[in-house]
Amino acid sequence: THPVPGGFNRAFQALRQPGSAIKPLVYAAALDPGREGKPFTPASTVPDQIREFATPEGPWRPHNDDEEYHPQVTLAKALAKSLNVATANLVEAIGPKVVTRYAERFGLRGLKPVPSIGLGTSEVTLIGLADAYTTFANAGVRCDASPLRAVIGPTGRPFYDAAVKSTRVIPERTAALMTGLLEDVVTFGVSNPLRKQYGFSRPVAGKTGTT
Repeated sequence: THPVPGGFNRAFQALRQPGSAIKPLVYAAALDPGREGKPFTPASTVPDQIREFATPEGPWRPHNDDEEYHPQVTLAKALAKSLNVATANLVEAIGPKVVTRYAERFGLRGLKPVPSIGLGTSEVTLIGLADAYTTFANAGVRCDASPLRAVIGPTGRPFYDAAVKSTRVIPERTAALMTGLLEDVVTFGVSNPLRKQYGFSRPVAGKTGTT
């Protein structure tokens, strides 16, 4: 058989590392009051000093992009400024396997439960990451994206109605909290160029991912 032109759909099939775009899932897991273990709030603090993390491949030493570090930093600031070391410490505090389980809830399967999971070293698809992000805007409920809504006949009668599968991922209040934190990312965090350089002034919540 011959390859079909355009047969590879990058949105659905291409796998790539999300980088820091995966971080909101880590913070959502930490802030979920239903999670077992130490409870966290946006005002909770984690260390943000250079250190080594033990891995099967040897010591891992993450760095912050701006090479600025803090003895302690709040979760709110760590997410707004996309601090790698603070995020790695948060992953260690709640457990890489917990992050993996939450990622599966968000629809992202196959992430490796390693210390660097919170920095986006596992691969995802574009549509998978987009579906995960819509969970925050949809009050904590994930709906699988579909290119088809319905098929309508010439008389206006629907022949097919695309049933949207929905899954509760995080509590509504956690989703609202995360939306507020992601608004801060754009207001004064790493995504501020969206407003400062491009002049986007409408309400928006989001997160950058270097890769």
